[in-house]
Amino acid sequence: MLNIFSKFKLPRKRKVISGKGLRLNIGCSKHIREGYVNIDIRSLSGVDVVTDIRNLNYSNVDEILAIDVIEHFPQGEVEEILKRWIKCLRKGGILILECPDVRELARMNLPDREFIKRLYGGQDYPENFHYAGFTMQTMKELLIKCGLKIESCSHIVGNLHIKAQK
Repeated sequence: MLNIFSKFKLPRKRKVISGKGLRLNIGCSKHIREGYVNIDIRSLSGVDVVTDIRNLNYSNVDEILAIDVIEHFPQGEVEEILKRWIKCLRKGGILILECPDVRELARMNLPDREFIKRLYGGQDYPENFHYAGFTMQTMKELLIKCGLKIESCSHIVGNLHIKAQK
């Protein structure tokens, strides 16, 4: 089997990693993506690097995919975490971010249990709690403040989906 990550020399220990075509799927959980370095705090099947994604140690990254992850950090830490992730991107690199849009969730008229789960996380393991909430507007403003240019925004079933460029 071909190991597409071999050119990146991925260690389990903290070391700066860089490489042309490097794409990170951070906080991936069980959502493993081919062509990405799949990173999570838990050692799950398919995860390439087990680490706390608050302090990514990469450079010259083409793309960071952060699906349903930023809401798992305290509101007061979010801006600094985003700045650290953005620092990993090369000039012109892309951040694709999805997270619940609290305003959109409220509009969806979900059943109570589903609404609460989407708002506060599944809470089935220690890292699966939501500590921060965003709307499309607040997230766009935050990403711009962190130095990104918004390329596209949309909603996907109560989640905001933003693609932004460094």
